[in-house]
Amino acid sequence: LNDCGGGFGDMTERFKMKDRPYKDYFSCGSSATIPYQLQWEPSNFASAADVVRELDLLLTGGTLSQNNRQIIETVYSNALSSIDRFEALARAQSMLAISQEFHSTNFASVTTTTRRQKQASVAVTEATAHVVDYKAVVYVFLAGGMDSHSVLVPLSECTPTNLHEQYMKIRGNIAIARRDLLSIKAGPGSQPCNTFGVHPSLRTVTQLYNDGDAAFLANVGSLVTPLTKYDVENKVKGVPPALFAHNTQQRATQTLQAQNPRANGILGRIGDALNLQASEQDGKDIEIFSAYSVSGSPKAMEGAPGVSRVADVLSSSGIAGLSVVSKKLENPMSNMH
Repeated sequence: LNDCGGGFGDMTERFKMKDRPYKDYFSCGSSATIPYQLQWEPSNFASAADVVRELDLLLTGGTLSQNNRQIIETVYSNALSSIDRFEALARAQSMLAISQEFHSTNFASVTTTTRRQKQASVAVTEATAHVVDYKAVVYVFLAGGMDSHSVLVPLSECTPTNLHEQYMKIRGNIAIARRDLLSIKAGPGSQPCNTFGVHPSLRTVTQLYNDGDAAFLANVGSLVTPLTKYDVENKVKGVPPALFAHNTQQRATQTLQAQNPRANGILGRIGDALNLQASEQDGKDIEIFSAYSVSGSPKAMEGAPGVSRVADVLSSSGIAGLSVVSKKLENPMSNMH
């Protein structure tokens, strides 16, 4: 097992063996050395029947059906004659790994009988009930670093001091020129400045703000308790652990409990609270909250064990397709299944 191609292993596993045919370390992304093959060699590369028979014994305990055996032998022979023996072996192993026998301890057999479709146990209606009280929270977490003083800049009508002048002086040669900033208005008297400038690359965000569909929350960060610069410098009050560690602060941002490294995620806790409240009101365990992620299992969605259903993880790129290796074998795979 290793980390290549979304594997479950660790990166260090790639450095424990030499790859073939180049006898170099595994290199993910290099089609010539990608490690999708066992570090095993057949006794006779020239015979497709011998290779498949030995693979069958090694990987499927001699249960490979005659139909699948012939398909794999053909794949091996074609690759052996057109490419080389290592590619032929890799393709044969890939074919065997998607066979029915590899995923079952029973003997598989091919029949000409069409499988009977199971009837639905409940009636299926054409239309579903209209949901009127559904609410959704769309949570987008940008894991990269952000220079907040380049996102929202004090521009004009500032009191009691000229904050734009202060910004230009402190930021020096990385300050954004006034002419390049996207101007937005704040409520009169509600902020230190009545006019702010937004980074020129954030035109869509600026439009959303002007339309009343977005807001800026400035001066927000991880805290254990409210404090001042004096409190920090003189260690009067506690600060979050590892305050300048990027990974730790990302976790704190997703839990909103910077002082507790084992805290559950903020969305997970909200879901738990909603489900517990609904269950208490209904008198039985029910779930009115569900969650989906298109980026793995983020900390923000982690709830207490056993309270709510774990979030469903979806792919941001749609249904997963065949790997680079498997795409070459699509037709014989279809014949096998």
